[in-house]
Amino acid sequence: MENQHFCGTYKHNIDAKNRIFIPAKFRTILGDSFVVFKAPDGCIAIYTHDEWNDILSQLRGARTPEDRRKQRMLYAKMQTVETDKQGRITLSPDFVEHAHLKKDVAVLGADNRVELWDQDEWDSYMGESDDELLSSGIEF
Repeated sequence: MENQHFCGTYKHNIDAKNRIFIPAKFRTILGDSFVVFKAPDGCIAIYTHDEWNDILSQLRGARTPEDRRKQRMLYAKMQTVETDKQGRITLSPDFVEHAHLKKDVAVLGADNRVELWDQDEWDSYMGESDDELLSSGIEF
């Protein structure tokens, strides 16, 4: 869906079976099947298939060893998931470990993707974000 951006923050729990609820607002854009990716900054990024294909297209036809290495890293750190009837996805243990997900999870929109963060790590990461925004020079 073109020109639709993910925004907002929701708090959910991850259960003992590594299932987490994806808000309906996000599922409307994501669809029933989408890509989860172990993002380098310690969260789990969720992309629509179209958005993920745009990312992969940057490395299609990789000709150099470095490009092929990057391509392999992207594929190794992603999975396709589907929602169940309750709107949940099940994450594999390595994804849960990557993002240090314990119980409380921040599910947030970040423009072209959804991100999953351990709530404590998200709070720590954000720190004094309001002060940073006010001093950023962006006019609201």
